[in-house]
Amino acid sequence: MKQLIVMIAMIILGIAIGALILGFSDTAGRIKDSTNERIINSVDGWMRSDAAVEAAA
Repeated sequence: MKQLIVMIAMIILGIAIGALILGFSDTAGRIKDSTNERIINSVDGWMRSDAAVEAAA
């Protein structure tokens, strides 16, 4: 009987850890998308400002 209780507890623990990892995966994906967008906007703004300086010269 003790072995059955331990087995059920391990299955529940495995499911909980799996759900936690999937939650981190979603969060990491959102952080990645946000970071990529900020990098692209920074480079795009830098290139536009560089073109404006060349046009003014």
